[in-house]
Amino acid sequence: MKKFIWIFAIFLVLSYLAGCSNEQTSTSIKVNESDLSEREEAILLSTAEQSFIFDFKADPSYKEVELWLDKYEFGKKTEKVNHLISDIKEKGYLMFAISKDAGEQEMSVFNVGVFSNGGTSALTNAERIGEKGLKNMSSVWATNPFFSEQVKEEIILSSICYKSGDGSMHSLSEDFYRDVEGNLETIKKYDAVYLLKAKFNKTKSQ
Repeated sequence: MKKFIWIFAIFLVLSYLAGCSNEQTSTSIKVNESDLSEREEAILLSTAEQSFIFDFKADPSYKEVELWLDKYEFGKKTEKVNHLISDIKEKGYLMFAISKDAGEQEMSVFNVGVFSNGGTSALTNAERIGEKGLKNMSSVWATNPFFSEQVKEEIILSSICYKSGDGSMHSLSEDFYRDVEGNLETIKKYDAVYLLKAKFNKTKSQ
C-alpha cells in the first residue's frame, strides 16, 4: 500500500501544478521539464529515489499520449516497460518515478503517470535491475537536452543507466539522443539502460 500512497502524493503535486499553469494554446507539441517549487521537490524526494515530471502542450488534434520505457541490457534492446496509454486534452503533465520496494527483495518499483484535463492515469511495475538487483550497482540519470527544440510526435524524455562493479559512469551523449540505433555501442558497458519515451497520437488506440 505504501507505494500507492506516494504515487497519490505525486499526483497531488501535479494537480497543484495544473491549477497554477497559465492558459496557453499550442500549434504543435512542446515538452519541458517542470519547474517545481522547493516544497514540491521535497515531497518527491521523500517518496521516490528519483523522479522526473514534464509539462506538455499539444495541438487539439492530438487525442492521446503513450508513455513507456525502452529497456536495453548491455546495448541490446529487450522490452518495453510500463507502457501506458492515456487520453489528453491540449496540455498536462507526464511523470516517471522509481523507488526501492522494501517488500520485494532487490526489486525497484517503476511508476509512470499522465495528468491531463483533470484526470490521471498511472501504471506501476516491479522491476529487477540486473541479475542481482541494485546491489553494487551505480546509476546515472539525465533528461533529454533538446527540450528547447520543437518536439516530434515521439520523443525520449530521460535516461537512466545502471552499471555493476567499478569504473566511471557518464550520462548519455547528445549524439545518442539524436540517433539511438546508431550509438548502441556506447551503452554496451552498462548492465541496463532505460529510456523514458512519449508518443503523441492524433487518433485513439483501438
